[in-house]
Amino acid sequence: MFPARLNASIYAFATRAFRRRRFALFQDFISGLPRPLTVLDVGGSEAFWVQMGMGEADGVMLDDVQITLVNRFPARAGHFSRIVAGDARGLPFPDQAFDLAFAHSVIEHMGSWEGQLQMAAEMRRVARHFFVQTPNRNFPVEPHFLMPFIQFLPVEWRARILLGLKVEYFFERITTLARARAVAQEIVLLNRKEFRQLFPGGRLVEEKVFGITKSITIFGES
Repeated sequence: MFPARLNASIYAFATRAFRRRRFALFQDFISGLPRPLTVLDVGGSEAFWVQMGMGEADGVMLDDVQITLVNRFPARAGHFSRIVAGDARGLPFPDQAFDLAFAHSVIEHMGSWEGQLQMAAEMRRVARHFFVQTPNRNFPVEPHFLMPFIQFLPVEWRARILLGLKVEYFFERITTLARARAVAQEIVLLNRKEFRQLFPGGRLVEEKVFGITKSITIFGES
């Protein structure tokens, strides 16, 4: 593993570049959808939308894109979005309540394949369209821990490796084996075949680094 400070720098630089590329794809996809567009961001934050240029830092809600954020533990009221407490595996909204359900690097945090099935089904239930991104399990470097091939190890081995390390993605040092196990169990990366199973009929786009698929995005009608 790289030193913690270098980890943060590499992660921040790469994340910004890749996010802008993905967001251009997102903007192209929604360009043909009617306005005002209601978007449910599952597990996201206002900071993401501000960074991507679609949220206003001065607290003014956008006229043509109305964003609702759903998180298990919302921290505060939104400046330009509506923030709702809820679990991605059982969203607190009626069927087809939104034009589009959006999730960026969230579905791999469901802790199990069953949880991912539930989240995908809920996103398709509450919105007429979906746009979902996740890291590719078969990319050599695990993106949350910036370690090569750790995603292929058993949970207990991963936990032992993480114990005592500062995991930049979680912004904490893992000091107990119980916490290390919880972090290791939370991340369940997907490959292309599994992602297609979760969102059948969607258009899948692969994001490559040196010819290897790093990230997968899928979008389409629910």
